[in-house]
Amino acid sequence: MTGGDVTGGGNGASLAPLSPVRGAQGPELGPPPTVSDVCLEAYHRIMSKRKPRRKTRKRHRRRTLKVSARAAALTAASAFRREELAALAGGLVLVPENLHHLARLEWLAVLSLCGIPRGDRTILQSSAQELLDGAVGAWTAHGDDPCECLATQTFTFHGGNHVFVAPYPESLFSLRLVANAILKFERLSTAFVKDAISCIQVFCAISDLVASNAGLTRNQSVPPVTAGMVIPEDPRIKDLMAAVRITGRAFEELCQRTGLAGRGAAGLAVLATPPAGLVPPADPFDAQLIIDNPFLHLEDGIVVLAPHRLAEALVSKTSPGPLLT
Repeated sequence: MTGGDVTGGGNGASLAPLSPVRGAQGPELGPPPTVSDVCLEAYHRIMSKRKPRRKTRKRHRRRTLKVSARAAALTAASAFRREELAALAGGLVLVPENLHHLARLEWLAVLSLCGIPRGDRTILQSSAQELLDGAVGAWTAHGDDPCECLATQTFTFHGGNHVFVAPYPESLFSLRLVANAILKFERLSTAFVKDAISCIQVFCAISDLVASNAGLTRNQSVPPVTAGMVIPEDPRIKDLMAAVRITGRAFEELCQRTGLAGRGAAGLAVLATPPAGLVPPADPFDAQLIIDNPFLHLEDGIVVLAPHRLAEALVSKTSPGPLLT
């Protein structure tokens, strides 16, 4: 074999050239594929048959399970009366053990705000336990976050000490900064400062009233984490639900002690009337709706949907702009 021969046999043969014909009389094919083309085609064939398909099936299965869990939670919650479910969401926040499971209660509050509950089922201990540790728990319980601070803290404003349910310390810290700025920042208009102070006062009065109704005191600690929700027996559960209901008359009395005196009805409408067409977010841990709308407006009064979010709501409502008019 010569040095340029690549077709000979024996140990000297390295690689025979690819023939452009199939058999002696076969039809001509196109240009012969290169080695890199063959390897690339084989690689794509293997990858298309294995990993992508398995990953796609897993993603589809997870998405299906997620949609099913959300649908089951919506169906279970829709069987109750709207006012009852709203009061349950707010009332159970007042049980310190439940501050470890706020995701479930906030989801109920969001559903109530959006008008999802349209049934006639009333709240009992057994039905509440079934709902929160059942369908709603399956949808939101993986978001349970142990509370590692106090259940209640004190906020001082205009010489008064006010009790807030405050599992998020940064919320009261932000409120203190905002209140201090409102009182000391000279460039703010007099009208804005007056309305902001009135808004802070009425929120503080609502928080004090709710805490007092539930028997909560300042700087109350949180008990150890529990596996499920703590649902008090009757009639305690009804007392907690009543603790977050404030009648129109009671709200007017609160206004009399603040800068909102004489504007109770108008102030109540602004505080507790959410925009129309609210839809529950796809993420069960999105609390922005109840921060923007912490109250549910009833025919005669309000329900405090999220007592633990009042400080955040107050920071939002005292930002520059028209407040209570």
